[in-house]
Amino acid sequence: MLKSDLSQVYEQASTTGRGIVMFDVTGHNIFMATHPDMYRYLPITEESAISVNMHGANAIFIRRSKQV
Repeated sequence: MLKSDLSQVYEQASTTGRGIVMFDVTGHNIFMATHPDMYRYLPITEESAISVNMHGANAIFIRRSKQV
């Protein structure tokens, strides 16, 4: 996919406005990996967590931006 050319990744990080590109998709949502008691402390509801896919933290590209 990337080999030694990071130009596509850099472009994606630049155009999304977030400055972050994550590569490792876990295949499940945040709800499946969160203990029910944690929703007292997290700024997300259980209903919202069902529709948000979880990404792994093993491969992340972070570009310096105002948001990051």
